[in-house]
Amino acid sequence: MIDSNGRVIEFNPGAEETFGYARADVIGEEMHTLLMPPKFRDAHNAGFEKYLKTGEGPVLGQRVEIEGMRADGTYFPAELAINAAPSGDGEIFIGYLRDITAQKTAEEALRLEKERAEIANSAKDQFLAMMSHEIRTPLNGVIGVLGLLQDTTLDIGQEEYIRIARNSEKGLLDLINDILDYSKMEADKLELEHAVFELHPLIESVVDVLSPAAIEKSIAVSTTLAADLPRLLVGDPSRIRQIHLNLGSNAVKFTNVGSVEFRVTADRTPDGDKVQLRFDVEDTGIGIPEDKHPELFREFTTVDPSYSRKFGGTGLGLAISRRLTEMMDGEIGVSSIEGKGTTFWFRVPVAVATDDSSAYETVPEIDLKISPRRESQRLNILVADDTPTNGLVARKMLEKLGHSVDTVMNGVEAIEAVKARPYDLVLMDISMPEMDGLEATAAIRQIPAPISNVPIIALTAYAMKGDRERFIQAGMDDYLTKPIVRPQLLRILDGLADLRHSPAATTSPEGHDAHSEQKSAEGEQSRDEKHPGPGLDKPAPVLDKLVLEALADQLNQDELIAVIDSFIEDAGKRMDQVEKAQTAGDIEALEDAAHAMRSMGATFGVTSLAKTFGEIEELCIAGNGGAAMDLANTMDTGLEVVFSSLKEFVSRSSV
Repeated sequence: MIDSNGRVIEFNPGAEETFGYARADVIGEEMHTLLMPPKFRDAHNAGFEKYLKTGEGPVLGQRVEIEGMRADGTYFPAELAINAAPSGDGEIFIGYLRDITAQKTAEEALRLEKERAEIANSAKDQFLAMMSHEIRTPLNGVIGVLGLLQDTTLDIGQEEYIRIARNSEKGLLDLINDILDYSKMEADKLELEHAVFELHPLIESVVDVLSPAAIEKSIAVSTTLAADLPRLLVGDPSRIRQIHLNLGSNAVKFTNVGSVEFRVTADRTPDGDKVQLRFDVEDTGIGIPEDKHPELFREFTTVDPSYSRKFGGTGLGLAISRRLTEMMDGEIGVSSIEGKGTTFWFRVPVAVATDDSSAYETVPEIDLKISPRRESQRLNILVADDTPTNGLVARKMLEKLGHSVDTVMNGVEAIEAVKARPYDLVLMDISMPEMDGLEATAAIRQIPAPISNVPIIALTAYAMKGDRERFIQAGMDDYLTKPIVRPQLLRILDGLADLRHSPAATTSPEGHDAHSEQKSAEGEQSRDEKHPGPGLDKPAPVLDKLVLEALADQLNQDELIAVIDSFIEDAGKRMDQVEKAQTAGDIEALEDAAHAMRSMGATFGVTSLAKTFGEIEELCIAGNGGAAMDLANTMDTGLEVVFSSLKEFVSRSSV
């Protein structure tokens, strides 16, 4: 207790223990000089005087956290409540104080543990993303070789081996995709589309995928679609298809005799703008014991160990289906009788598309022939890429689609180009000398409209999880990973050709001004995921023929020869830069040369070359110059094999 002069008039045993003073030592002394840290004393005195004059104070009648000072001069956190009581001519103040050091220590430990958990969770997401890349790289090599082998003359036994291998390949790819989806959901990074789609083709595509396996088992597959289903809907067709495919795949897998039926019905909401779609997948298979039903939709859960050994599976498919359904504000369930079959069902709400669907993304057509819209809109496009070969390839591809193309080699030139001429689209390499793509984009967005509104698509040879968000945040509209392939390029062009803020589109004769955000079909996969290749140290050709064949399809023979010659010339110059950087110990120069080689390698399907130079680039960025130099020393051999393989490909393609 203290009196109205701030002097201690009572000090109980609890206070003695907390502060380390004996009662006799503090009675009659000023409280703030003994028990309060110096930095708070002035504020205390001012508040105390104000209360004595006005009767108002911020502390009385409340519980507050303060710092106390012990007899040995150490500070400690405390919780304090003060009440006033009349006494003679004035008032006395009673302070109830509790040492909360243990509580604060526990809170800090909890905060640190939370930070560690968040770091561990982030590391897990990064690990899953990296592992998916690393697993896909050799797997896609296996897939490519199996495809090539399947096109050769085989005897009956060899054809059976190939069939078995391809089934295993599909199962492994499905597993990787499930793990990626699950990791995205755990990190809350899985986004749903909002697209206009037709339901009938979606169901047919699911049945088409499952029919071969059903035919092989002599299982009848049928579909029953309600007559009142709307033709056009708005939702996420790819995720609806994924759930439907998961349920259908399980039905075929666990049915040995009988049939699998797909049924779709719809219930309209009172306002008529939405429908509740219900999908039922009914089979005559082995059925599921009733006591196992609650476990079905849990992660990594199968009905029982023997079930798992007989039929395989990780238990992720149904768990992912449940999570996807819930993300779409729907529900999923099952009814089954052991030995008599199973019906899985799910319901999701979707909007009915109106006549004006410009606010929604449209699902791209499978047929990639030039559409009337593509023919009628000649776009002015700027390509910014510091590698001349990559710029040449992009220009040839775009010109063949009927567009006008300019090329520049760095961000500074890109800014000057957009100031000098209105463009409908800018394809911007991320890593360039003088000014990179992110800086150039930020600078363009600062220019007054309409120049600042030009759509900008990032070009990168290596896209990691989260990069798309980083590019969008920098002001870009989307991104493409190298090698640029025709389907993804066409989707970007179709999605952005009508962009409202495009300078040329707003004045085009056609008057198009609708735009919807077109997500890159490349998703969050790196170039290594799609186009792996054998290592440079192997005597076999080191080319991804799928990439080169796609390139050859888009260029005539003379253009193909020109871009291959340009690659060989440019690669030779870049290797000279690598050697000079090694001699001078110049890590920045090595990083620049490695980035260029990585980018060119991805464009021309030399994926082993791109992968190794990518590792060199990342080592440079991480500051590990010694390891980068050591790895660069291994690149002298193998380039001649690459060059001769490219020339051989050109020679064969001319026949």
